[in-house]
Amino acid sequence: HMDIKSVGEGCVVISPVLVPGAGVYVGDVHLTQGDGEIAGHTLDISARVSVRVALIKHLNIEGPILIPSVSELDSRFVPFSDEEYDRADKLLARYGKRLPVRNYPIQFVGSGSNMNEGMENAFDRAQKLTGLPRGELMNRATVGGEIGIGRTSGLVYLTMMLEEKTLEKMGLLKLVLAQYNKQ
Repeated sequence: HMDIKSVGEGCVVISPVLVPGAGVYVGDVHLTQGDGEIAGHTLDISARVSVRVALIKHLNIEGPILIPSVSELDSRFVPFSDEEYDRADKLLARYGKRLPVRNYPIQFVGSGSNMNEGMENAFDRAQKLTGLPRGELMNRATVGGEIGIGRTSGLVYLTMMLEEKTLEKMGLLKLVLAQYNKQ
């Protein structure tokens, strides 16, 4: 019951399986919702939902990770196209430089008894899975990311751009590239 607005059509939700035989269910479907579900409800609707499930063995996560569809991303986080990377490389080549990395958006879900605890939990999960120092994660979230509010009761999502090498180390690069049609 995340109530996160980027969980929509085409979104990839990666969730830990904590008990043998765990199942998947879809809760209430929202017609529209902003950050926070301030009133404790929104415009719930009936819907037909198709879900494809795949097992990712040996991925050790403590909470959900989201790879939103491009249509659900803020324009600041939409991955550059190959053409945009080519144009940037051509421009930088004039100065003897090259773009060192390609970055893609990913969201870590955090929860707690309040939003501060939820944010700390999201950073803890991100730090554990990426292996990046907390200060770097905080800077990435400030400069090229954000904290979004799923529920004001303490559920947040941490959006940040991560380099391909970090996503590879996490075991998620192929899934991220497939989501953004980069394979």
